[in-house]
Amino acid sequence: LTADGADAVGPATLYLTHDPRMPFSKLVGAVDTFLAAHGLVPAQAFVWLPALCTPLLTPEGAPRPVDPEMGVECLAAIGRCVVVADNWQDPSVLKCAWSLFEVAVASDLSPTHAPALEQHAWG
Repeated sequence: LTADGADAVGPATLYLTHDPRMPFSKLVGAVDTFLAAHGLVPAQAFVWLPALCTPLLTPEGAPRPVDPEMGVECLAAIGRCVVVADNWQDPSVLKCAWSLFEVAVASDLSPTHAPALEQHAWG
């Protein structure tokens, strides 16, 4: 998490779905744990956070309707969906309609796109 400049930007390798109320530091910690558990190099992992990467407003400032096809295209292009949950008995992330959509789409794309539902909880 210390890279900057051109080396800190690249095509997304992980699509994250998470509870938007999650503290950012906990999200970063969960991603770091996930990368270590899978032997992935942090400097080569680029995260797509839909809440930060998907435009919610038009150039004029009006609310932009959510386009489900954009989510499908992003998940297909990235190829790996990681679900970060607060706990595994009652995960708040799976109470969000958009997160459920992301998990369903990732599961339907192919087994290689299946969400990583592992115990990388932030709670």
